[in-house]
Amino acid sequence: MDTELDTTPRRLGTDWAVNMEKPFFIARDALARTAALPDQRRLVGLTMAGQAPTEGSPVSSGGAVLGHVTSSFTSPTLGQAVMLGWLKRAPFPDEVEVDGRVATVTAPPFYDPEGLRARA
Repeated sequence: MDTELDTTPRRLGTDWAVNMEKPFFIARDALARTAALPDQRRLVGLTMAGQAPTEGSPVSSGGAVLGHVTSSFTSPTLGQAVMLGWLKRAPFPDEVEVDGRVATVTAPPFYDPEGLRARA
């Protein structure tokens, strides 16, 4: 539900997981061919205060619709809404609007990299 027909590792921010030096793998030629194209779409993480908006809600900036929310959840642990969404117009802003509220563009996954919660 978060990916689309032409989703690539680069658009997901996971191109680090693909070894293009490997001599052969399925989709190698397609990934090499699309690597030279401009990146106009990206799957991003979004966070905002309050309840999570409905999946499919438009994501906008400056009055222009830039994409849509694909997954949303109100996290009691983080105390905010966390979402995944597609931004379909570059340049990609740091803040957007979802349901008339400000959302911050963040890098997924949503976790505690320092492990502070586990040590509390």
